Amino acid sequence: MYNEELLNKIVEKFGQEATILFCQMESEKNDILYKDCIIHGDDEPVEYNFERDWWAESSKTLKQRICKD
Repeated sequence: MYNEELLNKIVEKFGQEATILFCQMESEKNDILYKDCIIHGDDEPVEYNFERDWWAESSKTLKQRICKD
């Protein structure tokens, strides 16, 4: 299942405001994992980098949607 599908299911179940918090936490989790990879010299932290940015952007998008409503 892709992130977009997960996001939609989470919004359906928990609503937009709770999902915004989830997105922020998921982004933070991936940022922590990304930084840990850098510290320990792992070559491929790209997935964590992508996930961090994707969830952060999703949080922003949901916030904008709430402001428009």
